[in-house]
Amino acid sequence: MKLKSPFHSGPLVLSLLTIACQQAPQAPPRGEKAPAPTTVKYGVTVQPGPMDSLLLKDYAPISSLVVAETQITKARYPVIDVHAHVDANTPAEVAEWVRTMDEVGIELTVILSDATGAEFDRLVDLYLKLYPNRFQLFCGLDTSDIDNKDYSERAVRELVRCYQKGARGVGELSDKGWGLGGTAEAHLPRQQRLHPDDPRLDPF
Repeated sequence: MKLKSPFHSGPLVLSLLTIACQQAPQAPPRGEKAPAPTTVKYGVTVQPGPMDSLLLKDYAPISSLVVAETQITKARYPVIDVHAHVDANTPAEVAEWVRTMDEVGIELTVILSDATGAEFDRLVDLYLKLYPNRFQLFCGLDTSDIDNKDYSERAVRELVRCYQKGARGVGELSDKGWGLGGTAEAHLPRQQRLHPDDPRLDPF
């Protein structure tokens, strides 16, 4: 028996074509722009508005709050600044830093130098010898020649040496995927990088 396809039926084909034409997007009349596509974010339809062209650098809203302002220029109690870096590189700059600390009530500043070797020794002379009671220095981690067999012992020796010179912590250690001591511009191949969980750092 040979079955006849229903699509050979004229009325059915005409009905399907009519439905398809109704559902197809209609082109805008000539001379008119097509409507922008609808965008939904977090369940809300995005509507165009005046903020679309405003850059962050130009966004400076004026607060509508009417409240009392309190300008605190000095801490009520002595403060320890636990996170600073080497922001002064001459005795005059360090002296200016200490004057600012006195003005705002900072008793002690912890400097995360990440320095070892001669650079750490320079910072000891610059900060600790001049103001031993106003600064605390953190040293860094020696990350040179990490593939040498003596690396672990050498890193420990430098840590002990820095402690004897005045270091009271290690930091700021940062690994953003490039390995300790590595940067996006200067880094080792992936399998050779030194990360915080590296067994070579266990003695350290």
